[in-house]
Amino acid sequence: AFSAITCGCISICLYLAATVDLSTVVANGDEEVAAWASGVVFWVRPVLKFVLSLHVLALGSAVWKAESLGDDRSALLFGILETTLVLGYQLFAGIFVVDDVFVARRLKMAAAAAEAQSEPTVQKSVEAKLTEKANTPGRPGLSDGLMES
Repeated sequence: AFSAITCGCISICLYLAATVDLSTVVANGDEEVAAWASGVVFWVRPVLKFVLSLHVLALGSAVWKAESLGDDRSALLFGILETTLVLGYQLFAGIFVVDDVFVARRLKMAAAAAEAQSEPTVQKSVEAKLTEKANTPGRPGLSDGLMES
């Protein structure tokens, strides 16, 4: 159990250290990276800090339990905090799944917004081409064809 908790703590610390300064990554200008970085700042890092704090609490209760071996309250507290830490590892894995879903959703919304902004331009250019064809000399216009029928 000690090695599993140690490895979990080290992996969380490494991830937190790797994502300390994301402003240089966001300055790159890539939408996917910016969406990922915003998710890391607002979702992932706070949850990982919470799970890391569970490590500290479990370690403190383990020391208290070791100091008072006959006390049932310290053993109970350690059992509760160790179980909470194991459940915290589910948060550790789950927050990355949630972040991936939110990043995909943000990218879809950004693509839809970009498409919506480009549609009026395309529609205007199509209308301009139709108007140009309709006003070509020697060629009946749209309104002329409608008036004749």
